[in-house]
Amino acid sequence: MGKSRIAAWGITLGAVAILSVVFTETAKKEKRLGQWAPALALITGILGHVVGSNCDREDDQQVMAEEIRGLAEQSAVLEHYFSCEVQDEPGNETAKLIINKLAELGASFSFVDLIEGLAFDRYTLAPKPGQKLAAIDTLEADIQYIVTSPAPPLVSKSERGIQIDIPRRDRKFIDYLTPPKPGGKLDVLVGYTLEGNAYTVDLGNPSSCHLLGGGCTGGGKSELAKTIVMSLVDWYTSDQVQLAFIDTKRVDFAFADYLGNRLWQPVAKDPSRGVELLESVVTVMDERYAIIATAGLNNIDQYNERVPTFMYRIVVVHDEINDITCSGNRELKNRGNAAIAEICRKGRAAGIHYMAFVQKTTSDSLPTLIKSNIPVRVSLKTTTWQDGHNILGQKLSTHNLLGKGDCCCYDPTQGAITRLQIPYASKRTDSFMVNADFPEPTLVYLTPQEAQRLYSVTPRTLARWADAGKIDFYRTKGGHRRYESRSLERACSK
Repeated sequence: MGKSRIAAWGITLGAVAILSVVFTETAKKEKRLGQWAPALALITGILGHVVGSNCDREDDQQVMAEEIRGLAEQSAVLEHYFSCEVQDEPGNETAKLIINKLAELGASFSFVDLIEGLAFDRYTLAPKPGQKLAAIDTLEADIQYIVTSPAPPLVSKSERGIQIDIPRRDRKFIDYLTPPKPGGKLDVLVGYTLEGNAYTVDLGNPSSCHLLGGGCTGGGKSELAKTIVMSLVDWYTSDQVQLAFIDTKRVDFAFADYLGNRLWQPVAKDPSRGVELLESVVTVMDERYAIIATAGLNNIDQYNERVPTFMYRIVVVHDEINDITCSGNRELKNRGNAAIAEICRKGRAAGIHYMAFVQKTTSDSLPTLIKSNIPVRVSLKTTTWQDGHNILGQKLSTHNLLGKGDCCCYDPTQGAITRLQIPYASKRTDSFMVNADFPEPTLVYLTPQEAQRLYSVTPRTLARWADAGKIDFYRTKGGHRRYESRSLERACSK
């Protein structure tokens, strides 16, 4: 019996009791009126029963509708989960072998499709009813043994089931070619997908304004940075984008000296000058915020749309960030960390974007305040899966990546991790240094004190080298010497 019927019967019994008392007292005075008391009580009871039945029927219909709605939702989820086209008899022999061996290990999957790529082949499998996806997590070594792969496969999960990426023995690489420019505010090329499509990230989007790339030596960080820089050079003019480099290794971005008016400041080639460059960026950022606020606007996009004076974007490319964040000089470390954190937190609206490349991303090598404000993550091959987890924020066997540009990229605007192949961009960057159409490298002159701090050479030795013609220099109007940094580097390396 439903709650509505119980309530109706309660009201009915109460009404019958009241009527009985009333008519009993009345019947003592008038016998004719008292004769109708049982009939009226019976009619009241029947009406209560009818009302209660109708209310209960409405409740039953509502409960039934909710149950039907719940079943429909579950059906939609199951339909989405098993919507992939499952092939019970895969045509590929390797797929048959994988499915049969997994079944022997207690994991029941069905073949969906196979995509052959340049570096690996991707087998997509769908779980059979009752099979959990987590069952595949510990079977990477077994799959490698099953297919006799030279390297462990990378197993990941998707909306279609599980994806098993098995390395190819005849791996091929891609050279950098300028793809068509996308329609974003500040697009950069990161790599190419398994299907061969260019994968870009829009740094102008508030959700993907900064980028962090990490991985062990030989993973392809330098090629990733060069690919991104070349896409900026090919897609945007110097009036739209200016580049700033911190290259403490002094070799990866040698081509940057030939970028001419695209270079916002000379390349910083040691940690101290890198910190000075970062602090200069913070100063410009604060000045831009003052200009934008004075115009009554919120960000650089609104400013460029409504104000005739165009404000270009600045992209800071910082290689080997650990040279600053892990510096033994505490003052230098604190200044650098503070400047980087300021840029990552506030640079987006001022049109300043930060890209860092690092080998280790533990909390002591990359502060949480910095890492948490860099939304786009690119993990190349790492030493352990924990390193990949620190970069991507998700557990993935990045230690099984193939190296040499094989990477996984997480873009918040895409909402998923995508495996990419980074193109070989060194040929493109080398053309800057051999092409006569490009301007001469930007010359940087140092004071004797700066040269002594950077290269540990005393002013007396600098003067002797200059007089002997070993290094280039010029004299100011006051007669003071200024030494050219590139010739000084060559002299110190001998």
